Amino acid sequence: MLEKIKLQYQAYKILRTKNITLFPKKFLFYLLIKSQYEKLSLHDGKFVISSDLPPFPSGAFDRLIEALHSTREQEVIPIYASFSITNKCVYNCWHCYINSLKEEDMPTEDAIKILYKLQELGTSVIAFTGGEPLLRKDICEIISKIDADKSSVVLFTTGYRLTKEKAEDLKQAGLFGVIIGLEHTNKKMQDKLRNYDDSYERALEGIKNAKNSGLYVGISTVATKERIKTGDIWDFIKFAGKKGADEVLILEPIPVGKIMNKDEVILTNKERKQLVNIQKKVNKKKRYPRVLSYPYRESKQLIGCCGGYQYIHVTASGNICPCSFTPLSFGNVKNEEMSVIWRRMNTVFNTPEADCFMVKNYKYISQHLEDGFINPEKSVELCSSCRNHNVPLFYKKLGVK
Repeated sequence: MLEKIKLQYQAYKILRTKNITLFPKKFLFYLLIKSQYEKLSLHDGKFVISSDLPPFPSGAFDRLIEALHSTREQEVIPIYASFSITNKCVYNCWHCYINSLKEEDMPTEDAIKILYKLQELGTSVIAFTGGEPLLRKDICEIISKIDADKSSVVLFTTGYRLTKEKAEDLKQAGLFGVIIGLEHTNKKMQDKLRNYDDSYERALEGIKNAKNSGLYVGISTVATKERIKTGDIWDFIKFAGKKGADEVLILEPIPVGKIMNKDEVILTNKERKQLVNIQKKVNKKKRYPRVLSYPYRESKQLIGCCGGYQYIHVTASGNICPCSFTPLSFGNVKNEEMSVIWRRMNTVFNTPEADCFMVKNYKYISQHLEDGFINPEKSVELCSSCRNHNVPLFYKKLGVK
């Protein structure tokens, strides 16, 4: 406990020099209360709250603070950007949607231009997704072009091809951390869920290589009803800690791709609350890695769903979507400026929501889905009729109405 207090005090001394004190007092008090459910740590001499926020002190964190101030003034900036750099993947996971997309990967030069545009918009975290990003031979070159003073960079991977050499190259290129997906601690179950014989060994080898290279290491997993019921999530967290993970990301099944319209996979509010409580309990214990439970982070008591509001997703061929799970295209960067597309999308997604947009509207969206994405005109029309503007508490305290 004493060590935790010392760490928090060190962080406070840094934060008080920023313009954080300019936020409303009720917002700062709210953050203080909620901080008890986070676990602050040090990595490479910087404080880390979680993998989806920039470490501090850093230029990227300063941009995050500036973006939140801009939000209070109704000038919304996409804080978090995910970029599906490729749709290619050797796995065929039970919940994935990527194989249904008919998109060609963009050339290296075009991918780099995307990153420049994201940083021009003010993005402070860039996350590479896929497919499997490590299947791109130019991934290190692409990452190296990101201005590290503006954005923290993370990469989501299955661990496939995350060799010792590749991990070192990624670190050298400027990558902050990797998030390695693992569906189960049991090899047989993991390989079955990935539909690939040695996915288990590849994931564990990737975790080891990433850790040894000095990368921040997160392990992500999808919490199904069965895993919640059996208590497997607790076993998973302990397992991740033994493997040296800095963080465990707990995701819930999102009804898209292979599980679209499968009502039976959707978690109940009671099940989500169990995952919320796991984060609250684990992050008070020193012996476990940090837990980032998305049912907690995206609840109405915290930031909610920020897809299209302060979260932007770029697909492999340049479509701009609210998030990586929402197949609504608001335009393509091949045809329009990213800033124009962002404003179009943000005009519709003009407030954060208290609930996941896709979980709430997947049946409606599935009726209009063709060739992977709904076109911009239809996307605007659909979203205009299915938003409820139930602002989550974080943004209410910030002053968003």
